[in-house]
Amino acid sequence: MEQGRLDPADRSSNIFLKEEYSMKKPAVWGSKKFELEFRMIDISILSFLLGISLLEIIFRDRTPGWDSLVLENVIIGIGLISLTTIIRRVHSTRVRSTGEMILFLSVLSAVYSEMGRIIHIVFPFFYDSVINRIESALFGIYPTVWMEGSMHPWLTELMMFAYVVYTLLLPLVAVVLLTRGKRSDLERYLTDLVLTNLACYLFYFLVPVAGPSRALVSVRTVPVQGYFFTAISEYMIRTVHLNGGAFPSAHCAATTVMLAALYRFKRGWGFAFLPMAALIFVSTVYGWFHYVTDVVAGIGLAATMMWVTPRLGSLVAPLYFNIEILGRKSCEPSPVSEHGIAGEGL
Repeated sequence: MEQGRLDPADRSSNIFLKEEYSMKKPAVWGSKKFELEFRMIDISILSFLLGISLLEIIFRDRTPGWDSLVLENVIIGIGLISLTTIIRRVHSTRVRSTGEMILFLSVLSAVYSEMGRIIHIVFPFFYDSVINRIESALFGIYPTVWMEGSMHPWLTELMMFAYVVYTLLLPLVAVVLLTRGKRSDLERYLTDLVLTNLACYLFYFLVPVAGPSRALVSVRTVPVQGYFFTAISEYMIRTVHLNGGAFPSAHCAATTVMLAALYRFKRGWGFAFLPMAALIFVSTVYGWFHYVTDVVAGIGLAATMMWVTPRLGSLVAPLYFNIEILGRKSCEPSPVSEHGIAGEGL
């Protein structure tokens, strides 16, 4: 060997040569592993999406645009899996919990919107006549019509305030539990809320009910008169409400979940929320959104789901899947081990 040149075979003879070997290490292809976690709330949403997708395929003759609906469900499912995987890798508990809250409430909103297009996927008619016969036999009059005698613009405004502000209370209760309670309080609330709403959506196309604002128009004698919140509620009827999604009342079901969550957190908070919950219950009938039967069914369904959720949770343990993806490793210089060979000893 010429004088002044180093033998490349002698890797241990010069530290600068070690670094040179490390810098010249080529990029290679390898596998990366990550873990997918499926909690009960995830499994419930994915199962519901799968179920309604199968219904849309089976009853495609009566489901316009069934293929696009199935595609939407696939996109929602993939989005749910991807985003929960990303969110649950965040170290900050508050950021992670906030992300989950926004995600699950957004999924509920998307699924609710889809229900409006498949209300008659199973039964091509409404059950309002059945409910009206039951309530007429029980009360001797339609309760919604009976309430017309108490209508006053300011009372209507109060009722519509309760009905409209409900949409803000859903995330507000979650924020209270996130900032003042334990993470387990928020997880229980979101799980109860999601499963209860999914149960309501299931009844929408199994027992389609249009509601008194559509089915009892012929017997309505007093127009709704109010102010700001009354105008918002009228707008919601025209643009958001599902024609057929009255039974059971999701408003009353979700309000029951909020009430129970606050009561579990602190009894005083639960009792403080009770008047607002009562206003929401009454407003759904006062405003011609729901029958009394819908209210009772919503409260009962929420109570049932809150009883089922912890028992189901003990049976449905989180599922974990290790996924391996082929990808390109970093081209950055590999660290040199104490033995002088890049990548060894690590």
